[in-house]
Amino acid sequence: FCFRSNMTSYKIFRRGAFELRKRCRPVLISELAPSPSHDIRSAMLAMHGALEDFRQANGYGQAIAAPQVGFGIQAIAINLRDGTPSRANLDGRVPFTVFNPEIHLV
Repeated sequence: FCFRSNMTSYKIFRRGAFELRKRCRPVLISELAPSPSHDIRSAMLAMHGALEDFRQANGYGQAIAAPQVGFGIQAIAINLRDGTPSRANLDGRVPFTVFNPEIHLV
């Protein structure tokens, strides 16, 4: 499953792909501050690019994880905005990235 945007091609692994079964490593604070490392920046660009391309092609899509675009880190790109200014995300920027997300049952 591939998307192409401005001469960049994004391969998106789909459910059942072997790559999605691999354990991902957490992102270290030292990789993010004072600015993202080259590898982290590459993962962010791939996630955000693939998500935006998917949204433009299909009219929907709110998130994509780093393993879905071939990066073995714990990160997810999110875009909850529906295109109207009233739906701006946390700091007004769209989309945003969450590192080392955890899901807890309550």
